Amino acid sequence: MSKKAKQKKKEELKRARERARARAKEKEELRKQFQKYHFLNGEQVRKIANILSSQPDDYLEEATSPEDWWNYYRMDDDFNGIKLVSIGISIQKVMDAIRRHNVPVTEIVIKNFFQADPKGTSPDDATPNKFFYKKEYDKGVTVGPIIILQEFNRHNRVIDGNHRVSDAILNSKESISAYIISDDFLLENDCFHLDYDKQLFEAHQLFHSSYIKKYEV
Repeated sequence: MSKKAKQKKKEELKRARERARARAKEKEELRKQFQKYHFLNGEQVRKIANILSSQPDDYLEEATSPEDWWNYYRMDDDFNGIKLVSIGISIQKVMDAIRRHNVPVTEIVIKNFFQADPKGTSPDDATPNKFFYKKEYDKGVTVGPIIILQEFNRHNRVIDGNHRVSDAILNSKESISAYIISDDFLLENDCFHLDYDKQLFEAHQLFHSSYIKKYEV
């Protein structure tokens, strides 16, 4: 091995050790933050902290630059202010799973749709009969049922079809067709953009389901 190659290898190892130390430090800081929440037990705290501190080096580049970016839904979660993440859900994978499992189409009354708060929806506002969407008018409206993700048996969010909902409201339509899928459906059918997105969703689900279970919101 040449002197130049040896130096390059040495620098790579140095950077790898620095990244490892930074991750270990972040993991410990996250663990301390999540320990403050009494609805999480020790094992849950360790799992969430481990996932949030284990972001692959190339994750951000891969997550933010797909050529068909319009086929992905980005779901943000800041874990109550501890760390903001953006979870990539593949709409194409969702549609493939919907077809495989013959998920039925449901008609939803338009008056049950509410514009989502950019800061997040309070658990107190989330009920099985409310459906949250993002108001969007800047693109052409496609056809077909929208897709709604129902989390924790109560929180419904539109992950595909926000323009269709906005258009239906604008034109005073009475109802809209939809596929309703669960958080478990996403996990069981691996409907995520990248492997790390699935891990982030598992952390998201664990954190919020533990809160709901503890306080029965």
